[in-house]
Amino acid sequence: MPDDPFDPAKIGGMKSKTEPGRRKSGPAPAGLGDVVAAFAQPIARAIDSAAGTDIQNCGGCKQRREKLNRVLSFQRRSKIDSGQPE
Repeated sequence: MPDDPFDPAKIGGMKSKTEPGRRKSGPAPAGLGDVVAAFAQPIARAIDSAAGTDIQNCGGCKQRREKLNRVLSFQRRSKIDSGQPE
């Protein structure tokens, strides 16, 4: 069988850091706020290092994360927590 031309390990000398279909280990996101923070934090770090600011540790980022996690949570709620009768 011929080699797979789309194998990431062979394209441009790149090597796969994780197995296909597997995420890096770490805590699962609790909600949308954690997902947004995962994208925003590296951007904030880059801005901080280039401009000498401290955006990464702003209070607004933490508030946004908490609010978005409350609005769209990935955790299942039990019937007791949701206030619905059993």
